[in-house]
Amino acid sequence: MDQFLSINKAAHLIDVSPWTIRKWIKEKRLCYFKFGGAVRIRVKDLLSFSRKVPSRVDVTKKIVQ
Repeated sequence: MDQFLSINKAAHLIDVSPWTIRKWIKEKRLCYFKFGGAVRIRVKDLLSFSRKVPSRVDVTKKIVQ
């Protein structure tokens, strides 16, 4: 079963602001899902995306914890 993250949790994991996540979603750079009115990001999509952008954080270690 897929795991989903809120925008805030996804932003925290890759050490960016929630506005950056929203910008990437708007630019269609990051895949998202809507459940009711809530926007969610699939963990595997965040991992894949985070490999493409420079980051100060090792995301895989944070998600596994």
